[in-house]
Amino acid sequence: MKKLLGTMAAWLTAGCLAFGQGYYQQVVPEGPRPVVHGWPPPPGSFPPPPGYRQIDPAKLPAPVETMPVAADEVGRASATSPMPAGSAVLPPTAFPQQVSTPYMLSPAPGTALFSDRQPAAVGIAGPCGVGGPYCAPCGHRTYAKGEFLFWWLREQESPALFTFQTGLGAGINDANDIDNEQRIGVRLTLGRWLDPDHCCGIEAGFAYLFEREFGRTITAGSLARPFFDVSTGTEASFPLSAVGTNAAAELRGLSRLQTGEVNLRRQLYRCGFGHVDALAGFRYFQSDESLEVLTNVTPVGAAGTVTSDRFGAENLFLGGQVGVESEINLGRFFASSYLKAAIGNNHQTVDISGNRVANAASVPGGFLALPSNIGHYSRDEFAFLPEAGVNAGVRLTDNARISGGYSILFLMQAVRPAEQIDRNLNLTQLAAPVGPLAPFFSFQESDFWVQGFNVSLEIRY
Repeated sequence: MKKLLGTMAAWLTAGCLAFGQGYYQQVVPEGPRPVVHGWPPPPGSFPPPPGYRQIDPAKLPAPVETMPVAADEVGRASATSPMPAGSAVLPPTAFPQQVSTPYMLSPAPGTALFSDRQPAAVGIAGPCGVGGPYCAPCGHRTYAKGEFLFWWLREQESPALFTFQTGLGAGINDANDIDNEQRIGVRLTLGRWLDPDHCCGIEAGFAYLFEREFGRTITAGSLARPFFDVSTGTEASFPLSAVGTNAAAELRGLSRLQTGEVNLRRQLYRCGFGHVDALAGFRYFQSDESLEVLTNVTPVGAAGTVTSDRFGAENLFLGGQVGVESEINLGRFFASSYLKAAIGNNHQTVDISGNRVANAASVPGGFLALPSNIGHYSRDEFAFLPEAGVNAGVRLTDNARISGGYSILFLMQAVRPAEQIDRNLNLTQLAAPVGPLAPFFSFQESDFWVQGFNVSLEIRY
């Protein structure tokens, strides 16, 4: 694990340096460079495509000669192609920035098109200098995406909380019996490219799973609470159901989750049908969960006894993040994937409280939460948080597209409420303690994950 975390730290440092260098080179270019645009020009008008500017041909340097251009010089015309009237070949010295090959301009009907990058495909080139039948529109600078999330959390692990008898035999209840349903939420992403070529940009995202409360009431016969009795050193069971009493138990839970990130984007590779971008930035993650165990034992004609044990756990992660994202376009259809990894500090918090009400009197301490482990506990741990996802969709218009996919997020070194339960008890501490006091508290960690499906709508302009 230490070797892995050291490698991630090195990635983060290298990513930040690459972004700084890429921003200076791409966002602050040395000067404009001419590009070749489809020759011979299409019949009729020849307006600039989106993302290009139109300039006055009279302001261009005077051509030194007029001649047909070979295919290996410009990648557009053949050696035998007819030269349209007014076409010219300009040498590299006619422009402020040196280029390796001459560039042909097709001024008819009186315009010239410029970009700051060299084209790499036959046909009308995009602002990034590439183009093709599978290339997605790239004239946009800003994008916003909204997603509906349908996710599941990893189930919590706990010791047996109740035992009971039914017509089918003996049974048990634990935390897994109440926390096995899905969560719904939303995720919003807003990004801005800092240059028209989509070389560098900034992006912010936020995801939130709506608060969910869940529970279960248990009224089966022979209801009891199993535990290990440290005062005797043996397995034991505290009966709740008895002749002349009414007993009921309830398990309650609550969960909330949210995460956010801010990343810089740097283009690693782009071609006519897709691109690969690097990400580097900051990651935030917070989960808040609780589990409460209640019992109510009421003798007939007498006041009852109510116990309450509550366990709460919170994870607050803050750290640096690096990642990579890729996309492939096939006409109006596209597919994308991403992988991110964050390393940083996870602030773990656990709250344990218990209460017992008997004969109208309330005392601290229930059954699993007793004076020996009741309290507020917190600490900081170095943690690792990776996330991965895949999506596929269709472009509705040049500015809107829809998609669906799957994603999964891990938080290693996390605390969950049910896992903080210690079944080693000494119930005598509520009156006259005999033997060692128990339960004790110690942080119990596990790997936490959330995964599921998403449906999204993206607007680009």
